[in-house]
Amino acid sequence: MAATRDGVWSSLDAGRTWQRISAPWNHELRGVTAVAMDPVDANVIYAGTTHLPWKTTDGGKNWNSIHTGMIDDSDVFSIFIDPARPRTVLASACSGIYRSESAGEGWTKFQGIPSTHRRTHVVRQHPGKPDVIYAGTTLGLLKSVNGGASFRQINHLHILSMAFDPQNASRLYLATEGAGLWRSEDGGESVKQINEGFVSRRAVSLTSSESELYLNVIQDGAAGGVFLSSDGGKDWKLAASAATLKDNHITQLAGCPGAPQVIFAGNESRLLRSRDTGAKWAELGSTGTAGASLRSLACMPTGAKGNPALFAGTDKGLFRSIDLGAAWQPVKLTTAAIRHSVDAIYTSPAAPRRMAVRTTQAVLSRRMLALHGAF
Repeated sequence: MAATRDGVWSSLDAGRTWQRISAPWNHELRGVTAVAMDPVDANVIYAGTTHLPWKTTDGGKNWNSIHTGMIDDSDVFSIFIDPARPRTVLASACSGIYRSESAGEGWTKFQGIPSTHRRTHVVRQHPGKPDVIYAGTTLGLLKSVNGGASFRQINHLHILSMAFDPQNASRLYLATEGAGLWRSEDGGESVKQINEGFVSRRAVSLTSSESELYLNVIQDGAAGGVFLSSDGGKDWKLAASAATLKDNHITQLAGCPGAPQVIFAGNESRLLRSRDTGAKWAELGSTGTAGASLRSLACMPTGAKGNPALFAGTDKGLFRSIDLGAAWQPVKLTTAAIRHSVDAIYTSPAAPRRMAVRTTQAVLSRRMLALHGAF
């Protein structure tokens, strides 16, 4: 059985051939998001759609909308049938989680789900404990031990799907939006990543520092932050979580040639520095101008013994620090008294002291900057 954008499809030969069992003219059964088959009667099939749940009792010849008690126009993402009590059906929707004790003829909404967690992608019942219900939401995993009367949030992962180990009901697998696969050995109370290497994430900044690579990920909840690779990107580990950084929206990273342990991170309102490859971080002051909004970061050797030079591009111009961000001096980009917004800073690995900056008006090279005292 398969749920597709073109209806419900069925295969009777282990997937070699397929036929559509929902009417092509029924447009409300075209965007199907979930299917579930009754464990006792194979002719009874449930379909979740972008417009409420549907059901057939004759193998797909006829379908009926079953939405009594469900908020109108709810997108249904997941349907679960209790294998021991097939008339008990759970459904997760954009409007919450519902239970039916009448094989879908009527639905009751669980009241223990906070309104902020309305987009529940998947709902499952513990294989051996029918009163234990899990809800995977956009903001984390919720668990109820009293049949849905109340729910407790046990992590903050953006969950799309979940499955239990058939040999060990305490082992739970979670598929997440951007953080890959996770496994729990204690019924979801704690989870551990089981990704090999790196998974698809929303990466916004990449930098290097000697043999280390640093990559920043945003909008990934507890799984996001600054990642570190010491083998050219083959393996990654979370060097600093969003909780460590006290921010999940870091947009800029800069590693420093000649100072392999030092890494800088920041966004429009904050600048941080780590001296131990991301384990601990310290807040730095402003870049020399009150209210400057950070747009870009770059670090380059000075050509002499001592600290490298750190450059910060802001909406109020370019700034330089030669003491790892403790103090800053403005860099005059042109002879005109205009504060250019510096949106990007470019350096060359082949020529570490070569630099260019991109402003809202032009691209300026290191030679131009040198004429105005940047070096």
